[in-house]
Amino acid sequence: MGDIFFKLQIIVCLASTALCHEFRCDYEYDADVDGWLKFHMIPATWHDARLRCHLEDLHFIITGVPLSEIPITWANDEPDNLFNNESCLFLNPDRNVGDMDCTETRPYVCYKNYDDEESIGECGIMDDDYFFSNKTGSCYKFHTIPRSYSRAVMACAAEGGYLAIINTKTEAKIIASSFSHSLPSQMSKLCPEDEAYMGFSDWNEHGEWLTFHGESLQKAGYSKWYSGDPNYHSMKHCGGVDSAGLLISLNCDTPHYFICEKDPESLLCDEEK
Repeated sequence: MGDIFFKLQIIVCLASTALCHEFRCDYEYDADVDGWLKFHMIPATWHDARLRCHLEDLHFIITGVPLSEIPITWANDEPDNLFNNESCLFLNPDRNVGDMDCTETRPYVCYKNYDDEESIGECGIMDDDYFFSNKTGSCYKFHTIPRSYSRAVMACAAEGGYLAIINTKTEAKIIASSFSHSLPSQMSKLCPEDEAYMGFSDWNEHGEWLTFHGESLQKAGYSKWYSGDPNYHSMKHCGGVDSAGLLISLNCDTPHYFICEKDPESLLCDEEK
């Protein structure tokens, strides 16, 4: 454990929330810092860690405090800016700080400060972009910031959900309607407006399309493809949906809009369910 903390990288993502018991169960409230902390054991680069904290906190605030005004103690021989390539900081077990290469991976800590002006919505998260459907019992969010497939997966997981999976024709209609309800008319065309990533792929196998739950599309309950899809002669291995609710195949590396699905209770503590 000491070695892990020695390599600990500080990621500070600030946001706000309401009461201690109304926040996520994977965060722990600490009165000394008047906020919630979460230790991420899986190492990440600074930029990936920052993104994960940002996605979990729903908001990102850069306070702009100069490093010279932060009460820190440098570790021996730090900072050294080795090879002129160390722009990020780490914290060791002695509470001393050093500089490091931002592309190196480390465990990290996310922080969320206390604020009594926000509250948890019906989807169990402080995000008004999620909406609940009483027809499916799930909550959905149409993300209007395009991301690659792997980044979309990260975003949904950070919000306590997963890329949406269509199980019925009714759910397909709900997903299709989210296009017109979520995309502003004045939005610049960052990517095709009638395509969004969904929670299934063929894992580069050209044919065996499985959901994130390990089911075939047929077993999941919905396998209605757009005409011409899936295209087994293309490099499109990730699943998506069009604005008509038809399944499509997409290039995993191309940024697209995406739709997350979550259980309203996925981030609640057991005693709150």
